[in-house]
Amino acid sequence: MNNFLRALQFVRPYAPLLIVSWLCAGVVSLLWAANISAVRPLVVVLFDDNHSVHQWMENHLQSSEDLLQEKTDELDRAKQTTPNDPQNQNRVARLEIELRNAEWYRDWYAWLTPIILKWVPEDPFTVLVRLFIVLMIAILVKGIFAFLQDVLVASVTQSALFDLRNKFFSNTLDLDLAHFSKDGTAELMSRFTHDMNALSSGMKTLLGKMVREPLKAICCFAGACMISWRLTFLSVIVAPVAGWSIIYIARIMKRTSRRSMESMSRIYKILEETFSGIKTVKAFTSENHEQKRFQKEAHRFRHHAMKIAKLEAISSPLTEFMGMGIIAVALLSGAYLVLGNNGGTHLFGMRMAEYPLDAASLVTLYALLAGISDPARKLSSVFGRLQQANAALDRIFTFVDRKSHLECHPDAPELNRHQHEISLHDLHFHYQPDHPVLKGINLDIDFGECIALVGPNGCGKSTLASLLLRFYDPTEGTVSIDGTNLREVSLPHYRKQIGIVAQETFLFDDTIYNNIAYGSPEAKTEDIFLAAQRSFADGFIEQLPDGYETRVGEKGMLLSGGQRQRIALARAMLRNPSILILDEATSALDLESEHLIHQALQSFIKDRTTIIITHRLQTLTLATRIVVMENGTICSTGTHEKLVQESPLYQRLHEIHIQQPPSYAKHTNPSRPLPTVESGSEPGTDTF
Repeated sequence: MNNFLRALQFVRPYAPLLIVSWLCAGVVSLLWAANISAVRPLVVVLFDDNHSVHQWMENHLQSSEDLLQEKTDELDRAKQTTPNDPQNQNRVARLEIELRNAEWYRDWYAWLTPIILKWVPEDPFTVLVRLFIVLMIAILVKGIFAFLQDVLVASVTQSALFDLRNKFFSNTLDLDLAHFSKDGTAELMSRFTHDMNALSSGMKTLLGKMVREPLKAICCFAGACMISWRLTFLSVIVAPVAGWSIIYIARIMKRTSRRSMESMSRIYKILEETFSGIKTVKAFTSENHEQKRFQKEAHRFRHHAMKIAKLEAISSPLTEFMGMGIIAVALLSGAYLVLGNNGGTHLFGMRMAEYPLDAASLVTLYALLAGISDPARKLSSVFGRLQQANAALDRIFTFVDRKSHLECHPDAPELNRHQHEISLHDLHFHYQPDHPVLKGINLDIDFGECIALVGPNGCGKSTLASLLLRFYDPTEGTVSIDGTNLREVSLPHYRKQIGIVAQETFLFDDTIYNNIAYGSPEAKTEDIFLAAQRSFADGFIEQLPDGYETRVGEKGMLLSGGQRQRIALARAMLRNPSILILDEATSALDLESEHLIHQALQSFIKDRTTIIITHRLQTLTLATRIVVMENGTICSTGTHEKLVQESPLYQRLHEIHIQQPPSYAKHTNPSRPLPTVESGSEPGTDTF
């Protein structure tokens, strides 16, 4: 429940609207009890054949005066009889209480009788017509206030959830990549959708029904107590049993709801993997396998959903049974007082009423207790929704409370534009303990230098680029820019100096224009066109029917791989970065496009530091220095000519890619096999 209290903090800014909604709920509750109390005059009009309403009121006024006189005389006699007797003193105290009740009873009828005589006609049918008119007006007014309350509660709920969603999303974006790798997109999607929907339903119930229904029950309970508080309390002796049952069911509901949400997260994961890899699924004819995997998890979700449905289903009849028990106790006890005891006030020697009850009072008491049971029945389903919302909140706040592993100080100074050197000192890194990916990297890169990283898969090239982007912090060692440790500078401002083109190009389902401008919202149209020209993307863009306004589809799938990479390169060029990182940026291009981009890069990389991860020989000619990596370490550095002469690993990789296309390279010399991917290497598709 602590998370519920935290969620209510998001409601606090909308407290005025919430208070108004509660006032509306109060009006609804009062009218609910008042409409039920109208049973009393209805019974009087329909079933009292001997008197009109006027006569009925005058008779009750007279009986109240007689009762008051009787209690006064009885008290006077008691005071005159053995005043020092303890039993008599107790009797005097009790009679004084009864006298005050009789005075209240007489004053009530004395106040009400003139009003009834003035405004209520004597004809019973006319009274009945007016009574129904008043009831219809009251029901209409109650409906209006109920509508207002529901609308206000919905407004507060959706506004609070809007703020919570934004905080959730903002906090998630601030997390480092390790959290996304660990939990996956499907888990996040489940919490943003399924869990949020459960929370929305629960919060709306909490702020709405959890306020209105108890108020309705309280108003009816107060009305019943005005008729006979002793009889009312006698009737609710079964209420604790009902309360315990609801709490027990609610605990099971929360546990089951959490399991249901976890199962839905796994369903999202299966859907995401299947639909994202639909080409692979079809190519390997694995439709049946994916169908079975989905059915297995869907069956588990159905099991939890049915358990929740059973718990919700049993709570309603259980509450209804308890409510009928309350009504039965009150009705039988009251009926005995009215019918079996000839208008008495005691039941089994215990006083149940201050004055004899009539049939109209008993029926009204019964109706008011029924008015209590209806809100109680509705509240039984409310607890189920609240427990589902509580389980959802536990899962949501688990992410809201997460902190990035990266040390990012909000007041960290901004780094000046890079113009000296990048220094990697004694760099160690691992994704998992005991499985190092980088081991003791030492490398200095001067400003304006173009460094090419080469090596077999899993040697740590892409991980090194990720550390330069500060997607992760090194386990040991430092990454410094112009002599300043990256941990000590503003991360967003630093990343604005970087342009990156990754091997797996990601485009948003938007126009080509907006994809190029992504990350540079202040860019002018002519700058965007110039970036497209520099990356040689303008040629195919202008041939499209909608040109730059052409939508690229989900992940850019409406374009070819080479077209996507050229748009990504234009996006990086538009930023005018001081540091450019190209991770297999030309791997999907044809030879002609690669030659054109090579020419573009030759001019673009001037006066900026460039790190290239590539196996293409033409791209390697851009590098002023080549760094050869193996098993997470730097084994040699130098120019292409020097490495061909001095580095056995570089020689071997060079020979393979000279002899065969890189995508089909195989071991041509069994005595000199390529190094294998080591255990614990970084995620990605590192290549030579």
